[in-house]
Amino acid sequence: MQHLLELFVQTVHAQSLIPASGQLSASCNFVTGNLNFSCIPLYIAYLVQMLLAIAGGFFIFGMMMAGYKYMIGSVTQAGTEAGKKEIIGRIIGFAVIVFSYLIVDTIVRLLT
Repeated sequence: MQHLLELFVQTVHAQSLIPASGQLSASCNFVTGNLNFSCIPLYIAYLVQMLLAIAGGFFIFGMMMAGYKYMIGSVTQAGTEAGKKEIIGRIIGFAVIVFSYLIVDTIVRLLT
């Protein structure tokens, strides 16, 4: 019975705000407590990468929902237009997120 449950139940691990290794670079280690001011930009870059991954997930889910709205909205012209607007809005929003990531990443690279 235990083996049968293992087929259907997967283990899920939550993402921590601290890297799994505890180390951002050679001089920044959360496990040993070896931290200094040069760790701040590296940690901000790590958090921005995590937020970008979360935003990507929301983007994919939102695009699926907008595509569904576009397909189902073909019954009425208003539904199709609402679906188109939602798709365009989500693409623009994701482009803004990607460009903001590039700006933050450039600033972090300049600081380190």
